[in-house]
Amino acid sequence: MREIRLIKEAILKLNLDLEGLTVFTEAASGHYKWTPIIAALAGSRKVYAIAKDSKYGKRAGIKKEIDRIALRLNCANKLKIVYDKKDIPKADIITNLGHVRPINKTTVAKLKPTAVIPLMRETWEFRSTDLNLTECRRRNILVIGTNENNKKIKILDYLGPLSLKLLLSQGIELINSYILILGDDIFSDKIKKYLIPFSKKIIHVRNLNENMHFRELDAIIISERTRKECLIGLPAEITFKHISKCNPHITIIHICGNINTRELLDSHLNHYPESISPVGFMSANLDFVGPKPVIDLHTAGLKVGEIAARMRLKNISINKIKKKLSKICLAQIM
Repeated sequence: MREIRLIKEAILKLNLDLEGLTVFTEAASGHYKWTPIIAALAGSRKVYAIAKDSKYGKRAGIKKEIDRIALRLNCANKLKIVYDKKDIPKADIITNLGHVRPINKTTVAKLKPTAVIPLMRETWEFRSTDLNLTECRRRNILVIGTNENNKKIKILDYLGPLSLKLLLSQGIELINSYILILGDDIFSDKIKKYLIPFSKKIIHVRNLNENMHFRELDAIIISERTRKECLIGLPAEITFKHISKCNPHITIIHICGNINTRELLDSHLNHYPESISPVGFMSANLDFVGPKPVIDLHTAGLKVGEIAARMRLKNISINKIKKKLSKICLAQIM
């Protein structure tokens, strides 16, 4: 399988070595099933992976698939699929991933004093509903983000291919198509840089206004991770009703950013994905591109966890660890 090669390459390029460390993570479906396999192949003493039923798959099927892969790779003895968190006190590294969450006050209370929690994503995506940061800090449980723009993983570079795939899925050919990118940070910058070679009709703006030629547009890509204000729809200057009146055939592609979702639905404009996520979430995730961004990002998250866990086990103070991690361009400090 190509994914096995990608995992081995990621472990090698990030020098991930989990020997002697115990990991508590999730057992999920799709490209996310590889996370416990990564930890096991990187030499973890034991990997506990919690599985739950979800709209993406049943836990019994997920367990069967991951166990099959682990057996094939001769790491089944290191990996245990579980259905609860009773083994979480054994873990040195607890990943902030779907089935592990919420990592609430009750969960934090069960963690060993030297445990660390890699966010497995950038710090801007932190959500208090997922993880009780206040309780972690009270108990000196270190929480660390991953720099997705690190040159070894270049996760943010996949935003371009993601945008292309989203457009193509909606019948927008891109070649010489008229595309407006709405955003004002590295996300929209990456998308613009990737799409420009395909069409001279790529516009990148921070805000919309009435003077824009909505009638000519094929699609609007919304990609804004940092600003909290509404970008389209009341109370913003431009509403979806206005856009629909100008061009009822335009397609709205939502990657991330604050918009008036109810107004979008009421406008009956074609939009994708069907489910629009609120601020702090991405409607379209990079797993839509393929397995590599997920594998590289989760390997990097485990690497950040490895570095922090080994330092905590040496009784190095939290402040010294933060100073050390701040110099490692793979880590982001909470």
